[in-house]
Amino acid sequence: MSKLKVLFVSPEVDPFIKVGGLADMVGSLPPALASRGHEVRVIAPAYGGMRRPADVPWVARAEPLGVEVGAGTHWARTWESRLPGSEVPAYFLEHDNLFGRPEVYAGPWGDHSDNDLRFIFLCRGALTLCLQLGWIPDVVHCHDWTTGFVPLLLNTTLRDTPLQRAASVFTIHNLEHQGYCDRRALDFAHVPVSEFRADSTEVNGAVNMMKAGLYHATKLTTVSPTYAAEIKTPAGGFGLDHVLRFRGADLLGIVNGIDTTSWNPATDRTLPAT
Repeated sequence: MSKLKVLFVSPEVDPFIKVGGLADMVGSLPPALASRGHEVRVIAPAYGGMRRPADVPWVARAEPLGVEVGAGTHWARTWESRLPGSEVPAYFLEHDNLFGRPEVYAGPWGDHSDNDLRFIFLCRGALTLCLQLGWIPDVVHCHDWTTGFVPLLLNTTLRDTPLQRAASVFTIHNLEHQGYCDRRALDFAHVPVSEFRADSTEVNGAVNMMKAGLYHATKLTTVSPTYAAEIKTPAGGFGLDHVLRFRGADLLGIVNGIDTTSWNPATDRTLPAT
């Protein structure tokens, strides 16, 4: 088996920040891949409400990260850590205006109005960090609509960089949430306006960040074979079933595994009795 460099880009990663099952997968799968000899790294935002486990390092990189989005360069601080119980490096991008708030997606008033800009910054920032580190992944594994611009950037804006050889895997955890936003998203990401079309990012006159990932990723996966079949139907496709049928040859349903170390009743110290 060939050894690969694999980058996970995700809005959540357990135990640092968790809203749902996506965080469990991103916290568990990278160490499992690393145990098979692959070189794996994880990049996520540094939210204001995230946890910092005491048993792993938390160190700021001396070099600031300049991310080319919007009208100029947006600067971030990069924190280095690792996934607990492993040697998998984890990087967290700190940008107070975008990620300083405690919530991931929404506050008591509803979704953050700048979610498109926040997660485009994550997409471009993650890829920029790879270039800064001089670490070019063979595969970038993206998760849900928040990372849908990663494959799009690899295919367009960053096509003529060392990242051009990276393949992308886009995992659908929940197709219902798709990241609809204004066309400003393309300008902010420095993506060509020609990508605002039905076979790339456009849905009903808006940008759909999930659709960007579905069209531009090398391979698509989702959480089970059953769900892979379901989302290709009008009843389960939430308006994108035609896209998933079109990409059907590249769509795989892989049952989510379980972290048998964390969920081991023989060693779990949070149980009254093991």
